[in-house]
Amino acid sequence: MRLDEIIQQHAKTLSPALQAEVFDFVLFLEQKQAANRTEPSDTGDTQANMSDFQKLLLESPEMTDEEYQAVVEKRKHLNQWT
Repeated sequence: MRLDEIIQQHAKTLSPALQAEVFDFVLFLEQKQAANRTEPSDTGDTQANMSDFQKLLLESPEMTDEEYQAVVEKRKHLNQWT
């Protein structure tokens, strides 16, 4: 079984609210991946001293209003699964 199928199986067992959280996390990872492809990473001394969590907070792209509305619409779709 492929990893995406395993993830889908597990997601199906979650409540709609948790499925929406999983979906939000997937969208976040897609944005992070897209940002990593287009932006060179800064390797200065200050970044070397930051924790991974601090880097995540500082380097993560912000969500636009349009992206937020898309998430809201997709959550509505996910809530219809139950």
